[in-house]
Amino acid sequence: MPICSVNCCKNSKNTKDCEIQFHRFPKDQQIRDHWIKACNRESLNLENARICSIHFNQNCYVKKPDHLIVPGDTNVFVLSKTAAPTLHISDARDGIREANKVASEEIPVDSSKIFVTSDLEAIQYVAIDSEDREKNCFQHENEHLKKENADLKSDIEALNTANTQLKKKNDDLIIEMNKMTKKMQMHDRMIQNQVKEKVYEILQPIFTIGQIKKLLNLKVNEKSIKWNSDDIATAIALRSVTPKGYRYLRKKNYPLPALSTLRKKVAEIMIEPGVLEEVLSVMK
Repeated sequence: MPICSVNCCKNSKNTKDCEIQFHRFPKDQQIRDHWIKACNRESLNLENARICSIHFNQNCYVKKPDHLIVPGDTNVFVLSKTAAPTLHISDARDGIREANKVASEEIPVDSSKIFVTSDLEAIQYVAIDSEDREKNCFQHENEHLKKENADLKSDIEALNTANTQLKKKNDDLIIEMNKMTKKMQMHDRMIQNQVKEKVYEILQPIFTIGQIKKLLNLKVNEKSIKWNSDDIATAIALRSVTPKGYRYLRKKNYPLPALSTLRKKVAEIMIEPGVLEEVLSVMK
């Protein structure tokens, strides 16, 4: 049957107050020493020793995690692992105070002073115990934050390293892509030149250079084409034979100079007395 181990505390399982709980001594040696000191007993069987809940402050209890709370569970709060008994400890030390009084019978001492001194000791004990627990809590939290900070620094360094490697890889890919683009452009120009050379080779027996340029650039503006004297002479001869045929061929995109170009070139011919060399060259 559990009995409270605090000296002069009479609480047990037979106590009518059904809300009283009995707690085992903690495994942590430092906290366990606080419990032993609070009991004020010369010997304790720590395996069976218990301290009841009236000696603990409400702040010593924490709520269970939600996944551990079952329907109908009345004990949803459990004692914190760092809790220490601090309540009703001074009352439990009355027996020790009496023993000290008997041991010092030869020296007259005011009992009220003893009571005050005992109370102050209890208050000091509670204050020191609370301060130690708060200090331990801060130290534990500080160590935890330091560890998290170190982990974050390590993660940041790893991310920076990976980012640097990715940037280098991206730069290498950009350089390689630019090289491939230049190679493709050079290859395209080479193919175009080869095609033009082949076209000129096939069409030169039939058309003039100006006509071949016109055939290769059907959408180009006629004003940008420079017709040579052979092109003009051939066009004037054809226009003189069949004006309708000339217009028909022009309509079918046959490479011939425009009529305005022919008029302009004819107007530029200088007519002087004697043999007209330019006219003869046109009439060949």
